[in-house]
Amino acid sequence: MELYKIIVIVGCFLPGIIFLTVSIIGFRRDNYIKTRGIPVQAEVVEIMRNGKNYRPVVEYRTSEGIIRVKSLYSGSGVFFNFKAGDKVNIFYDENKPKSFRFENDKIGMFLWGLFFFLGIMGLIMSCFIPFVLV
Repeated sequence: MELYKIIVIVGCFLPGIIFLTVSIIGFRRDNYIKTRGIPVQAEVVEIMRNGKNYRPVVEYRTSEGIIRVKSLYSGSGVFFNFKAGDKVNIFYDENKPKSFRFENDKIGMFLWGLFFFLGIMGLIMSCFIPFVLV
């Protein structure tokens, strides 16, 4: 097999593995917080804007006191539809109280699904490249 074919195969295979790994770790972390996290009601205290994207900042009470933290994810109105003053349900990690997820989190599922899709596509492409490159 020629060197350029090997380079192209590895160039598809490695990113595929990386995307799959990131998607699985991200999904498992989100799922862990949502299933084992502590449910609380938080208040959106601020919306940090960056062009069309925005990142909600929430405040909630834990056993350590009141925590104010911005969302891990930023997004558009498709994913977040919050205004300052809104009450939202979240889950936070008892071991890392600043780590939380929204109850109806759409962006996490979209992001990890996209990474999973890209990972699968990379692996599929690496399998078929030897037959395409002649």
